[in-house]
Formats: sequence, C-alpha cells, structure tokens
Amino acid sequence: MKWSEPTKEFTGFRKIVKPGEIDERLDSASVYLKELIRVTAHGVEENKKGFNKLIDKQDQMLDKQDQTINIIGDGNEKLSGKLDVIHNDLSVNLESFHQDTIQRFDIVDIKYGKISENMEKAINSINRTCDNTERLLEKSELDRQDFRDSMKNLTK
Repeated sequence: MKWSEPTKEFTGFRKIVKPGEIDERLDSASVYLKELIRVTAHGVEENKKGFNKLIDKQDQMLDKQDQTINIIGDGNEKLSGKLDVIHNDLSVNLESFHQDTIQRFDIVDIKYGKISENMEKAINSINRTCDNTERLLEKSELDRQDFRDSMKNLTK
C-alpha cells in the first residue's frame, strides 16, 4: 500500500442515510429545539409588555398620590370633599390595578407552564438523542475494530 499527501480536492463529506435512521432524528431534535427557543423568546417579550403596562399604571397611581399630598399640604378648606372624590377614584383605580395585576400574573403563569412543558420535552428528547448517539458511537467503535481485524486478515 502506498500513501500520498492529501490533494485537498474534497472539503467535506456527508453520510447518506436511509429513512428512519438516527441522523433524521438528530435533525428533528435540532428543529424542535430552535422552535422552542423562538417560542420562549416570544413569551418573554409578551411578558415584558405586560410588566411595562403594570409599571405605567403604578406611575399613574403615584402621580395621583402626589397630587393628593399636594392638596393636603395646601391646607385648603375644600379639601375634605375633594379627598372623598379622590379616595373613591383611588379605590376604583386600585381595584382595577389589582385585577389587571392578577390577570397579568395568570397569563405569565400559563405561559411559564407551557414553556416549562416544552423545555421538559426538549430535555427528554436531547437525553434520548444522547443515548442513541452513545449507542451509535459504541457500534461504530465495534465496526471499526471489525474493519481493522478484517484488514489485518486481508494483509496476512
């Protein structure tokens, strides 16, 4: 047998597989993992929007509280009637804020549950892929040893 230097004519190779062989499942796992990442990123963006709305409502409430404090600081005689109106407005707004907050956290809880389920599925799929890959590597090592043995027998 005569060896020669590589010509660099070939830059790569790919394995041709039959339908149903393990390589297709690895490709599928990659596709599902990419989709899971996309869905997770979308869920995070939606949650950010919800939290930004909550922050805006909190800022509105703080502004109203500041207005109330300024009115009290002026010592105006008409204050008691205005305070009743403001108190009622604050009560309504606080109740609305409370309900909005509960709804937003319910949405976050639902989306987190979905993300968690998908992550668990992806992890299980990755673990199965790792197990299959290990079995393939073991089989490949045995095949390689059989090939070496065959080559030794042929050269004898």
